Amino acid sequence: MSYPDPANIAAAESAIERIRTACPNLQMDYADTGKAPVDWFFEIPSQPGLSVPVYINLQDDELHLVISAFWCEWFPCTNPDSAGEFVQAVVGFLCGEIRLRETLRGGVPVKSELQRLDGSSWKTIASWRTLHLRWISRKSVRVIHNEPA
Repeated sequence: MSYPDPANIAAAESAIERIRTACPNLQMDYADTGKAPVDWFFEIPSQPGLSVPVYINLQDDELHLVISAFWCEWFPCTNPDSAGEFVQAVVGFLCGEIRLRETLRGGVPVKSELQRLDGSSWKTIASWRTLHLRWISRKSVRVIHNEPA
């Protein structure tokens, strides 16, 4: 059994503290999954001002953000730039500055883009895709965007 690197834990705890400071009114629940490879896991449940649950976790040296089908990681977590981009993405989504645009085929997400408003258009800052055999299914788009703080 391997134990989490203390430097990774310290970096992740710093990131979560920055998120808590930026969003003090949101409930954030720590969960000890006890399952490798997740070293720690936080759930930010749906609540007033937050339309969908958000999950953040540490896996080895990677900070993960999960919203709906979107899943992205920033690494190494001990790199201040990576950790800063992660915190900005999480806080931006929680505060309504960043949205999630999902492309669905047959009602199933096949692509998700985390986007920030840049002037008058939305700029993708991170994305997720999956292989699918639903190319003949009807395409639709869903936008998940919280109320700005």
